[in-house]
Amino acid sequence: MDKTASEKLLEGSSAPKPSSPSKTKSQYLLIAFSMANLCLITAWFASLFDNDFGYFNKIPVSWKVLGALFTNLAVLTFVFWCSGLFVRRMNNRFLSIAAHVAMLVIWVIPLDFYRSTMLQMPDRSVLHGLKSPLGLGAMLVGLMAVTLWHQRIARASAVAFLILSPLALFTVGKSLSVLIGWTHIAQASADCHPLVPPSSSTNVPRVVWIIFDEMDYRFAFANRPVELKMPELDRFRGESWSATQAYPPAGATIASIPSFLSGRTVRSAVPISERDLRLRLEPTGEVVAWSQLPSVFAAARQEGANCGVVGWYHPYGRLFTDSLSWCEWAPIPKFEPARFESFAGTIRQELLAMVNPINQRLLHIRNFKQSQNAAVAMATNRQCHLAFMHLPIPHKPGIVSRQGALTAFGIPPEHAYFGNLVLVDRTFGTIRQAMEKSGVWNDSWVLVTSDHWWRTGMGNPGPVDRRVPFLLKAPDDVSHQYSRPFNTVIAHDLTLAILRHQLKSGAQLGDWFDEHATAPPTSYKDDPEVE
Repeated sequence: MDKTASEKLLEGSSAPKPSSPSKTKSQYLLIAFSMANLCLITAWFASLFDNDFGYFNKIPVSWKVLGALFTNLAVLTFVFWCSGLFVRRMNNRFLSIAAHVAMLVIWVIPLDFYRSTMLQMPDRSVLHGLKSPLGLGAMLVGLMAVTLWHQRIARASAVAFLILSPLALFTVGKSLSVLIGWTHIAQASADCHPLVPPSSSTNVPRVVWIIFDEMDYRFAFANRPVELKMPELDRFRGESWSATQAYPPAGATIASIPSFLSGRTVRSAVPISERDLRLRLEPTGEVVAWSQLPSVFAAARQEGANCGVVGWYHPYGRLFTDSLSWCEWAPIPKFEPARFESFAGTIRQELLAMVNPINQRLLHIRNFKQSQNAAVAMATNRQCHLAFMHLPIPHKPGIVSRQGALTAFGIPPEHAYFGNLVLVDRTFGTIRQAMEKSGVWNDSWVLVTSDHWWRTGMGNPGPVDRRVPFLLKAPDDVSHQYSRPFNTVIAHDLTLAILRHQLKSGAQLGDWFDEHATAPPTSYKDDPEVE
């Protein structure tokens, strides 16, 4: 029985001449099209199959995003198609082997997508698995199989690409449907929303509220590794009112930030639109929309305070347009891996998304740099009375090398979090130095805390300590250590008490916390015994 053209694909010198060159070219083209589509799976899946109403996205799916997708699909298809025809025409053994290996390597992209998106398996787990005896043995067996049977494996890959080719047609079909308006994607209609102009109030205290995402009290202070140095935060702690038993309102950003900004402890949160969450509140279990709750920004605005936000993860620029005068926010890379403001930039981002672990780190570096610059500008802005900063470190991925440089490459999993803690210290030092230079440090209340601890799912080797830092500098620099356990959701009421002149000195903090602090949550949603 004669072999099909897909079976003859990339067989090199051993492949017989096809009876129908046009049919072979067509099948080569379909295989190349399927390969290109799978290479871009991270880009098109995040844009076309989002099930969270675009809540976590900043840049809408537009003609620029889909046009870039079509361009990359066409270019990659053409490259793969021409390469396959060239290899077949040259009839060279070494070229054929290289083509077989390249075809197998392409499978890494969709498999990595499945690992990270569907299985939610962190890349550090893959690295640990590959370093184990079983992983090393599997790699050795795989290498031997490719060496001995690369031609047969390449044939099987070609057939698999052909089988998956309808997926590429579906991708193009849905993209065209979105472009011409037949299909609509739930998302924000614009990436820029108007904010309120700042008022001219002058007799209002300044509060700089800094949240370092996933900063853990145990590793940052209580049981810090000997080699980890954090001089800026150590200095700040020695000058501040600091807590040793501070517990966050929730165990994840999606719930803890709404808790801080509303003053209500949130048990769980789920997106219900591009600008709203459905919240389950503690202790009653009441279910409400976030938009139904009052916000610290609206209350501060009523006191004559101008408010600003620098953040990530939550779409702050859409959530609080009625009470913010300044806002800079970035999407979490996981949910927006391949979009950019410009057409050319989106083409580049979609191609970078093919190496998603590296792309995630590059985006995290971008978010860190942008947020640090914006935080410095907002912290030194005298017109901004409440500067809320939700910064993306030390949250994963690790972006600091052992030498202290920002990098997207070669960071051991065991070093990633501690490297990011070093970056936290440097960032706080940068903000402080800018505030001191501009003359606003001494007059400002500065609160440093976190939205949750370092979680096991993010690499915490344990034992897990759910405490978070809570450091507060008053204008009069009162140093004190507070040991009573409390829920850090109190930061909401604390901020308003300062803006309302109810708290005027650090000497009042101990009594105020004794009167107003609530007990920590008895359990968190990510506990094994909790659904």
